[in-house]
Amino acid sequence: MVDEYRELLRASLKSPDSALPCRLLARPQRSSPTYGSSSPTHIAQPGRRGRQGARCDCCNQTYRQMENSVRELNWTLAEVAELYDGASQLAEKYFYGYERLGYWYDDSDDASLEEGAKRLTRKVVDTLGLRGGENLLDAGCGLGAAAIHIVGEYGAQVTGVTISPVEAEKAQTRASELGVSDQARFEVADYHALPFPENHFDAAVAIESLFHAFDLEKALLELHRVLRPGGCVAVAEMAKTSDASQAKKAFPQAREPMTTESWIKEFESAGFVVEERIQSRRAYANTGKRHIDHYDKVSHLLVEEYGEEMTVAIRQGMQEAFQLGPDHLTYMILCARKQ
Repeated sequence: MVDEYRELLRASLKSPDSALPCRLLARPQRSSPTYGSSSPTHIAQPGRRGRQGARCDCCNQTYRQMENSVRELNWTLAEVAELYDGASQLAEKYFYGYERLGYWYDDSDDASLEEGAKRLTRKVVDTLGLRGGENLLDAGCGLGAAAIHIVGEYGAQVTGVTISPVEAEKAQTRASELGVSDQARFEVADYHALPFPENHFDAAVAIESLFHAFDLEKALLELHRVLRPGGCVAVAEMAKTSDASQAKKAFPQAREPMTTESWIKEFESAGFVVEERIQSRRAYANTGKRHIDHYDKVSHLLVEEYGEEMTVAIRQGMQEAFQLGPDHLTYMILCARKQ
């Protein structure tokens, strides 16, 4: 299944008859009465053929919009998927399944990487006022570590989506091993075209994932669509401290960093009301040292597994990501409500 998804992603911009997004988003109907009530635009129908090959007509329009946006920003869905397909083993084996920043109070704080990541997850989720039993979307869920943490600590029902088939598979395995697969479910999907009906989720999080959005407006409109009226989304991203910041994007498959003010304008344009904003120097300034120190401790194992050249290259990338300091970058958490 992983290989099939990957091939569909690779084909998405090469063939006018490719099966994306219909087959990528195809999944069995669930027993909940809410599922199955959506229009075919968002719930794909396996086996249905439109006039242009495997995609139905409604998804051809989505595909064209995605194709044009991707080409403008010079990366593809397949490239983002392959980035995280490759990074997932490293994150799972050496970083406790987290591919995100953490939170430490000062240099003397000796909390582990896992605890630091959990602290930051709490900071994001607490802006939502999430209640037990509520239905939460994790848009860009990675390996599912944060989603499973949210299930255990808040008692929510969490659906995680990722563009990486490897991540989705590993996340579901993790949930099954921890006995929470009835509360945490993961699937391959694109947050520009979510396979869920309108007003389905009580809340949503997008933690360090929207910087991969090739069409940020479309991604935010999709989050707005799937949230119920009154539902909130909490987004966490690195943000430029000002327009004069020298910060650049961390990956080729990423957007250039934006200021918090620019993020707020994007949310307001999508119909949200921003109710809370947090800018944390601690999350950015204190994460870099911890991640690099931990990386150095396991580097001998990484050399054995990945080779010296790749191990050195990854460390250099980590160092470059944190070298500017908090005068140029900060960690932003926004909570916005759908009216």
